[in-house]
Amino acid sequence: MNYIVLTVLALLFLACESERNFISENTEQRSNASGATPDFEISERIKLIADASYDLTLSDQDGGNYCTGKVRLQILSNIDLNFETSQLDCLGLSFDFSRILNSDLLGSSLSTEEDTDGNLLEGLSHDGDMLYIGQAGSVSYNPPRPVLLGPLIVKAEKYAGYYNQIESTMEWTDELENIQSSRGVFEVEVNQADFSFDTPQEALPHVINWQITSTGFSPEAVLEGIIFQKIEWWWSTSPLMIPQISITTNPLVFLGEDAEGISNLVGDLTLTLSVEDFSFPSD
Repeated sequence: MNYIVLTVLALLFLACESERNFISENTEQRSNASGATPDFEISERIKLIADASYDLTLSDQDGGNYCTGKVRLQILSNIDLNFETSQLDCLGLSFDFSRILNSDLLGSSLSTEEDTDGNLLEGLSHDGDMLYIGQAGSVSYNPPRPVLLGPLIVKAEKYAGYYNQIESTMEWTDELENIQSSRGVFEVEVNQADFSFDTPQEALPHVINWQITSTGFSPEAVLEGIIFQKIEWWWSTSPLMIPQISITTNPLVFLGEDAEGISNLVGDLTLTLSVEDFSFPSD
């Protein structure tokens, strides 16, 4: 049996599950309300900040690549991140990962618009340092789950040495209408606060690199909440751009009992998006 194919199939299963479990039921309405349609039509109120194309790779801990692909990302003025359909080709099989990339998990449809009382909409909150989400579809987090640093980072140097640990209880309703819960820890850490990042197009002079790791959640919670071991961001603050994103997880956790007997054969895999080219509206 080709165990790499099996792990890839686990990731495909995860992509399908993400559409049912993690993407908010009204994501489409929220995206359309902000002008972010699947065709990337931008309303007059919401402005396009950056448009970029990325290479995708899926690799193991030893650096071996099993999958490659392409994806396009648009960053909007309300900090929505819109990923166009992404094709990941793995050993002759082609998968669409846009469901994961466009989930609330990566900031898509996390509109920073506020209601009449000045509160962020759709279960979002912020403390001046991070953006958090307390509700995503049928899944809730108490205290809220960290999603993005910032989201607007004006002075990256203020985050030098930033670290935050959040012990959170996740609750959801299973298929039998029973309420389930799991407790785990999210850790947010800034690795570098302000440095230059080289891309194939040009160097971005002001980039901040941070990561969000998770531990302790049950396998059921990991699947239901799409909780990865680590999400790492490279974020250019001026100009506003995202040169790289990486997601690390052991996909066997999404296979459940089907993974018994092969857990020692396949380790963590990392999905990396690395920018190839980008443009800004004024270009």
